[in-house]
Amino acid sequence: MAAATATCGYRIDAASGKLDVSHLELRCVPKQLGAEYGRAVRSLDCSCNRIKYLDHLERFTQLVELNADNNCVVGSQSLSPCPTLRVLSVNNNSVRGGTGALWWLNASN
Repeated sequence: MAAATATCGYRIDAASGKLDVSHLELRCVPKQLGAEYGRAVRSLDCSCNRIKYLDHLERFTQLVELNADNNCVVGSQSLSPCPTLRVLSVNNNSVRGGTGALWWLNASN
């Protein structure tokens, strides 16, 4: 299936498992995305929004890549478990290194 645009500007490519919700001025990852697409999405692009916390990821059970660049993501948060996640990009956010920064990635990943 070729890329399709869903309501609210979400773009999904079912063949590759890519969901693009970039540039939509989102303040969070909407819960309904996980409920509707969670089991099929392997790559989630939520870059260039206003997201502060990376919540509601637990339903993305096949998520391998998460791009949250150019948001308002802050450190000191615990993310939902995503055991299949291999790539996490949070460039150009307020995340700082060291203790208390963004944490949670399973050591086995």
